[in-house]
Amino acid sequence: MSVKVAEITKNSDEKLLPIIAAIKNRENNKISKFNKIFDSINKKFISNVSNRDVNFSVGDDCTGCSVCKDVCPVKNIVMINNRPQYKHKCEQCLACLHFCPQKAINYMNVTQNRRRYTNPDISYKELSEKNNA
Repeated sequence: MSVKVAEITKNSDEKLLPIIAAIKNRENNKISKFNKIFDSINKKFISNVSNRDVNFSVGDDCTGCSVCKDVCPVKNIVMINNRPQYKHKCEQCLACLHFCPQKAINYMNVTQNRRRYTNPDISYKELSEKNNA
């Protein structure tokens, strides 16, 4: 892991500690105006998030390796004729897109030329094992 990634990860971990503590203590966010706006956006998003997998496309670079299927935490992807097919219960984690070794999975025709990111602390193998345990 590069020094810069390690530093960013460490800083993120430190910022998460108070957030994790607040969640564990079931503390409410005191910014009510923000909460109202967020609740409205969140309800709309949650009501149709699972069907947003229709926005994924699979390019000709797909080799049928099944990495996308293996990293999907909700088993939303099945392989049909060596191509991923989405079952409309997507959680929008984008693991399929980011772990695809061929960068063949695209979202809304905007991600094909963008970089991919995977957490440096978890490998494809670990994620696949946890998802399929």
